[in-house]
Amino acid sequence: MASACRFRLDAAFLGTAVLAFAASLSSGCAHKDENAANVTPPAPVVLVTTLRAETVPITDQYQGTTGAIESVEVRARVEGILERAPFKEGTLVHKGQLIFELQQDKYQATLLAAQGALLRAQKPISLRNKPFSNAPTSP
Repeated sequence: MASACRFRLDAAFLGTAVLAFAASLSSGCAHKDENAANVTPPAPVVLVTTLRAETVPITDQYQGTTGAIESVEVRARVEGILERAPFKEGTLVHKGQLIFELQQDKYQATLLAAQGALLRAQKPISLRNKPFSNAPTSP
């Protein structure tokens, strides 16, 4: 029983010693903080400049994309060789304005042939069957 009592006393003594040591450490730290509070910090660096009045332009920069309000897809309705395009890409084009011009030789020949066929179809039947002669008629 004596050894059990001795162990309890040693444990109590050891616990007290640890608490005293911790208290001395914390009181030493508090002492250092008091000394640090008494030390004055160095003066801050201050830049001094002289002000002057002047006019400064105000500019704004914005990033964005633009698009046409209306756009039209142009497709050829006939075949042909492009002769000229009297407009600049990206410019405003009005309704009825000439955009492309094709070579007209082929279309002129087709038009004349169609006009000739139309005249033949419109002649009266009596004139169509009458033979044509350049010779003068005899009396």
